[in-house]
Amino acid sequence: MIKHYVNFDTPGALLPETVTRQVRTRIPARLRNIPTGTYAITFWDREEQRHNKETLVGERKNHSKRILFGETYTPEQIKEIYGEDTLYRNIVRNGWSKGVYCIAGNWQPLQDGEIALSAHSDLRLMKGTV
Repeated sequence: MIKHYVNFDTPGALLPETVTRQVRTRIPARLRNIPTGTYAITFWDREEQRHNKETLVGERKNHSKRILFGETYTPEQIKEIYGEDTLYRNIVRNGWSKGVYCIAGNWQPLQDGEIALSAHSDLRLMKGTV
């Protein structure tokens, strides 16, 4: 049987943390009990079967696009807003073409194929797209 999961990326004390939960559907608008501080989600599946009182678990597969919650900025926009401070220099040094100021107050690069939404409520726009 194929089971669906979602990873919720949240800020941690020193490093980001990921909370993983099994879900019934991969439709983002149907997610409930989103952990506080979640700034990104990714769906994935895996095959699980019961055999002789054991659960056999397959590899993770069918990863969705990562969805980040926040506002997207180009390096030029960041420079205009914040000046040539540490944030701008780090973004340029790391080669980000766009950065997302996430709703948790952190910055993340927007990688090719990722999606940025301005708020959790925008999940309703994503029905059936991941």
